[in-house]
Amino acid sequence: MACTIINRLNDQRIRFSSRDAAERYAEIMGGGVHNWVFTTEPSTEEDERGTESPKASHTHAPENTYRKPLTVPLHPLHRR
Repeated sequence: MACTIINRLNDQRIRFSSRDAAERYAEIMGGGVHNWVFTTEPSTEEDERGTESPKASHTHAPENTYRKPLTVPLHPLHRR
């Protein structure tokens, strides 16, 4: 079942596919489970299939996108 956690201090909401994942995040990254409110939600068909959310699928650039290499000017002392 999906689990949403809500931060007690700033109302930040994060959704996880399982309560175990939510508790692990809250303990390691969120300052402890005592800082979060846990809400269990009924799972959907998408959760069971393991498909990505629409937000997650757009985080990477398309494969056909050319990216120019990043060039950083050298410090004057490092130039030849």
